[in-house]
Amino acid sequence: MGKTNQSGNGGFIYTNKKHYLVFQSFEDIVLESVQIYSNSNGNKTIELQDSAGNFINSKNHTFTIGINQVQLNFNIPKNKRYRLSGPTFANLFANTDSVNYPYQINEIISIDSSSADNSQSVYYYFYNWKIGRYCYSLNEALNVEILDINPQINPSGTMMLCSDIEEINIQAVSGEEALWQDSSISQNYVANSPGSYYAQQQYLHCTLKSDTLFLIPYEIMQGDMEANCTHQLCTFSFNGNGVFHYFWDFGDGNSSTEANPCHQYADTGVYIVNLLLQNNCDSIHIQKQINILSSQVQDFDFQEIRPTINPFTKGFSILNLEQKKYQYFLFSAEGKIIKFGETYSENEYISMENNSNGLYILSIIENNTISHFKLVKISGK
Repeated sequence: MGKTNQSGNGGFIYTNKKHYLVFQSFEDIVLESVQIYSNSNGNKTIELQDSAGNFINSKNHTFTIGINQVQLNFNIPKNKRYRLSGPTFANLFANTDSVNYPYQINEIISIDSSSADNSQSVYYYFYNWKIGRYCYSLNEALNVEILDINPQINPSGTMMLCSDIEEINIQAVSGEEALWQDSSISQNYVANSPGSYYAQQQYLHCTLKSDTLFLIPYEIMQGDMEANCTHQLCTFSFNGNGVFHYFWDFGDGNSSTEANPCHQYADTGVYIVNLLLQNNCDSIHIQKQINILSSQVQDFDFQEIRPTINPFTKGFSILNLEQKKYQYFLFSAEGKIIKFGETYSENEYISMENNSNGLYILSIIENNTISHFKLVKISGK
């Protein structure tokens, strides 16, 4: 941007007058740096002024003889005229021919003239301008949101086009125009075909890019729920596709929004399990009856893998002398999963310092065999 170098006739200016270039901006930008040719060593000050010569900002730079890359980082608000001025007795190079105003990047910035008596004949000091987009907030994350969809649906970065003619309106939440993946610039973007869509805004020394939104073709949700129960411990799953949101009702007053939840029933009996599946196009409801059979709470002393402290205060250990691979699930008295894991450890410690006193059920699964243990947390040191 600007005259790229000092090619052409000219000389080093050394007068008691501050000379400047006149320019205007059409977008909010940052004037990051310029190149300046100096005929002397020492400190010199570069000033940014308004069109009347009033001070806006300045940069002091230690010059050496020859070409100098000067970092300015001046914020330039749009739709105004400015002056970029050198000091008095500058001893900096200016061209007196091979000058062709205006020097511009279309619709961003234009250098139009100088402070010379013949303002179109002299180019003062400032070559090879580097500019960037103005940084509104260095710490403000840029997000996109999808307008006019069911607020209960969280697309998690993915949405479905519900028909061949549907259009989805995407908006940059910041309220500012964004640069989209096809190089268009706007706050909103209308998407009507499968693909990846993102918005970005360039800032001073940074580029903040939104999470990518993936649009996928329409797919009918179909499939069935599966429930695998060993005594009172059940794992649930849905063997289909195209689901963005799950809501499981286990029939005992407990629920989950996980895709594949695990649930411990406190009592035996018959339960009606309901599953609501949603995406931004459709929703389906599946219902299944399950029969929870009785399970005997095991005696600690006769189990190869068993807890070793009961009651406990801060935590307990699971003893596994033969170091067999097993899974454990710890449930509250209400059937909520508190902790779970898989291990070969000979002595696995389970910390419970942040859990309340009361009854817990520990379920241990090893080689398709499940054992249940009642544990009690009490107060103490």
